[in-house]
Amino acid sequence: MNDFLNDFSVDINGNANLTGNFNSPTISFDNANVNNHPLNTPIGPFIYKDIFIANISTIYNNEILQNQVICYNSIPDNISGSDKVISSASYKWIQAHANLIYTNAVGINNLKDYQPSNLSESTWYKRVIQNGSIKDTSNAIKIEVIGKPISVIKVNSKSQCYKFNQFEFIDSSKVVGNGTIGQNIWDFGDGTTSLDKNPIKTYSQSGTYNVKLRVFTNYLCSDSSVLQVNVFENQTTKISFDKTTQCLLGNAFILVDSTKLTNGSIVSRVWNFGDGTQSTIKNPIKIYTKSGQYTIKLLTITDNGCIDSASISVNILKSPSAGKVVGQATNLLLNTPYNYIVNQQLNHNYEWIVDNGVIASGQSTNSLSVQWFTNGQGSLKCILTNSDNCTDTAVLNVNVGPTGINDIKNANIKIYPNPTNNIINIEGLNKNENNTILIFDVQGKLVITKTINEKGTIDLSELNKGVYVIKIGEVAQRIVKM
Repeated sequence: MNDFLNDFSVDINGNANLTGNFNSPTISFDNANVNNHPLNTPIGPFIYKDIFIANISTIYNNEILQNQVICYNSIPDNISGSDKVISSASYKWIQAHANLIYTNAVGINNLKDYQPSNLSESTWYKRVIQNGSIKDTSNAIKIEVIGKPISVIKVNSKSQCYKFNQFEFIDSSKVVGNGTIGQNIWDFGDGTTSLDKNPIKTYSQSGTYNVKLRVFTNYLCSDSSVLQVNVFENQTTKISFDKTTQCLLGNAFILVDSTKLTNGSIVSRVWNFGDGTQSTIKNPIKIYTKSGQYTIKLLTITDNGCIDSASISVNILKSPSAGKVVGQATNLLLNTPYNYIVNQQLNHNYEWIVDNGVIASGQSTNSLSVQWFTNGQGSLKCILTNSDNCTDTAVLNVNVGPTGINDIKNANIKIYPNPTNNIINIEGLNKNENNTILIFDVQGKLVITKTINEKGTIDLSELNKGVYVIKIGEVAQRIVKM
């Protein structure tokens, strides 16, 4: 052979360093060929025209590729590389953190490619390939761990009623590791969104909504969370009533709770009548003791805690005070005028009603003259009406004469039939006189006058059904028309 090795050495990485002379046209080192100079020719058996210097490694191309940047708690990509090894080579992975002190990496270490576990801090990796006593260590790559946000939603109340609902959302997200939150995206579950950090949301319909918050760091790491909120349907409180204006005397407001509610139930209600009194009855009746204007308010509460109210205004008008009817009430003589009076009040109307008597004068005034025409019981009523059309009534019961209502019967006068449909017959009158027959209604109004001798008939067909008083001379009797 004309090719000789002059010297060799092994470096710390196990690579062989060779030097020598060769006169062959080509010398090969594994897959690498070195050609002699084409003009070189042998000049003797031990004289060489060319030299070689070679570095021969037992492991080739032990490189791992590309750094990575990941968000905290994310899984890194596989660490991949390229190498050319002899079949007896084995793999080992080492890692280092901020102190750059390499130790064995966790997990499986006998693979060409490596899958790191979840990382909480930036970490450097190298691959070591061992072939017998010779090993090769790759370059280092860095997996940089940047901060990741944790999305957290807070709200003033997760369940609210539709009426006046106002959800005050708060972004309580935080970042694990380095970085800050740079963007917030809210999705309120009803097709609306917001980029505000702490938005206020009012829903236009009742229902259940999933509120989503997605947050991003300045390195675009992101996280999202969902919070469910409820918007309960409100009841519609309504008050039903008969009328809003009444007179003080005899006032009675019939109130009805007509609240409408699709779901749930009313668990509490309070009526406030505006005069310091209250009630929890569903449909109360309210009577006021003083005139004036009052606001009646109904407050209702559902089983979901929704509150609603309604109110109406009522007016209590002053009623007049009729007082008492003053005048003689006993030992009254027939066909004798008696005067009666009530307190006079300005701008008031007076209406008198007389039973068993006739009004001689004074109707529509506070002073009345009455003639009683039947011995027995009688009465006076004065209805007092003010400008608001409110009324009060004063009543006086009287006793007329010493006897009762049967004076005509005691005088042997016959009136029949009684009750009657239309015609009454009268017998037993003084045949030597023209007897005047007077018929009054119960208010004392004269409705029929007729003159009869010993006997005769009277037609009542023009009169309404009711009770009347027939008076003949000094005696009288009640008759009933059917």
